[in-house]
Amino acid sequence: MVSMRVFISYSSRDGRDYAKKLFEVLSKRGHDPYLFDHGCVSEIVWDEIAEEIGTRELSIFLVTESTRKSNGQKQEYDLVVAKYRKRMAFESEKASQMGFLGKVFPFLYPYRELIFNDINLEEKCEIISTQLVKLKDKESSVRKEEIKPETTGFPKFMLEGLDRSEVAKCVGNLFDSYQMETVIPDAFRTNEAKGSEKLVNIGFNYRLPRGWFLSYDETHTVYSNELMFRQFGRAIALGERKYLNDQVMSNENVLHIEGRALSAKDLLEKINEAISVIKGNGFKPNIIFPTIDHRTKMHTLSRENGKAHLKYSKNIPRPTLDPSLIVDGMELKLISPLGKIPTNSIVFGKGAVRWLLKRYPKFGSLHIDMGNDRLYPKKFVQVVALTTARCEIDPKGIVVIEANNEARNKTS
Repeated sequence: MVSMRVFISYSSRDGRDYAKKLFEVLSKRGHDPYLFDHGCVSEIVWDEIAEEIGTRELSIFLVTESTRKSNGQKQEYDLVVAKYRKRMAFESEKASQMGFLGKVFPFLYPYRELIFNDINLEEKCEIISTQLVKLKDKESSVRKEEIKPETTGFPKFMLEGLDRSEVAKCVGNLFDSYQMETVIPDAFRTNEAKGSEKLVNIGFNYRLPRGWFLSYDETHTVYSNELMFRQFGRAIALGERKYLNDQVMSNENVLHIEGRALSAKDLLEKINEAISVIKGNGFKPNIIFPTIDHRTKMHTLSRENGKAHLKYSKNIPRPTLDPSLIVDGMELKLISPLGKIPTNSIVFGKGAVRWLLKRYPKFGSLHIDMGNDRLYPKKFVQVVALTTARCEIDPKGIVVIEANNEARNKTS
């Protein structure tokens, strides 16, 4: 019997009975689940939980109504994400109707969540057990279904001869890297593209050594698969940011204001000016995308000045990607710069940017197709990974604060 080592996370307020049923079914079907059910969590016990998370092949987050305020589950989730472990959601019907899953646990992937109620709980537990067997067999994983491209025109590759566990690991590392770096387009209004709408492809098509996808026993060589594929995911996230930057900078109707060689105090005045303009055009300012220089100056803003400060999320491992700039009580979500993007700081109003996406998987826009290279199948593997999207902007809800010489439409 094929089995999988599973960690079960739940809220003790209303999830214990559900977790016990899941534990019971998985154990009965030959899996090796871990479930903490011993009252309060001491520091010693938490070390045990952390160790279990690090050794388990999959973490199942049982999401109930009280999960939204469960500090214990949040800690477990942060640790699972930090350790790049696979995870999925098993969500109660009532919690699903509340709609908080994507906000509390935004990176429960690559597996689709299952939804249960009191009547079908055991049936859904059985479905999970069966899926775990298929996943372990590497024949019909949910991940395989998730990464199937929606777009037409992709090359079609065959996976014969490749080590499927290595393929899954490389794809997983690419997803992890992409999800850790991208906050675009999810920070903005997003719609699924339909029909024949004209979209652009942001990403890459690489030919990689076939040995990367074969087992060590066959090649007797160790490759940096994890590091390489994390860099690929970062490159796609950077491409999305550059695309948004270029769309804004190429629009002649977007207002630009001078912002070069500013002190932190002067920068704050320019941000206030941009906020005022956006408000005057009927938009609510909600996002700022600063350059590295402007981002650095924001660190010097003090809570004591009563006007502006940075508020950091305590989420791990994404503390630098989740800060907000508080300006006179108004909160602007801060999208941290990546590389030299953006070229100038940009302040956005809510609804001023709309992304049309071919969305796959659920919490991202990344498409992946992978398999033997058609010209040299014995030497290389072809990887197609990209975001298929179109970005539409309303210039009245956007103001650029200049940091270089790409100036136009300045205020007097």
